[in-house]
Amino acid sequence: MAQNPVREELYQRWRKARATSLACTADARRLTQAATATCGRARRLQVDAIEGRESVMLARWNAGIAGFRIEGVVDGTEAEASFERGRLRCPEEVLRRAEVVVALGDTFDDPDIGSVAATLDGPVGAVLLTVVRAFSRVHVLEVFAQPALTR
Repeated sequence: MAQNPVREELYQRWRKARATSLACTADARRLTQAATATCGRARRLQVDAIEGRESVMLARWNAGIAGFRIEGVVDGTEAEASFERGRLRCPEEVLRRAEVVVALGDTFDDPDIGSVAATLDGPVGAVLLTVVRAFSRVHVLEVFAQPALTR
């Protein structure tokens, strides 16, 4: 009979250890899920902050540009492009090449605002960079500033 109390005591210890183990496993799962959710929220907040900062910087970057004029060479031919009052005027070849720049998904890197995508219907600064890239060689680049707002 001396073995039965030992066996019963071992069984009781095993049940307590198993219950503790199951409780710890459940806590670990819960904590892992909470940590995963927190990391996801942190990533979303980081992306939102970056996008917000980039849009503010892009707005500042474009705030002073009203239009531009470019003279240069496209495939060996002299060409001129201008952007005024939201309208791009340029030869067909410049437009075609600028559309290719956009279609290729080109981007322009700026240390302040990060990457700016090539576009022909977006912010003036991005349109300027897109059209410049369409030229083989640029001889003249004029940027027209927006008039200062008075109070």
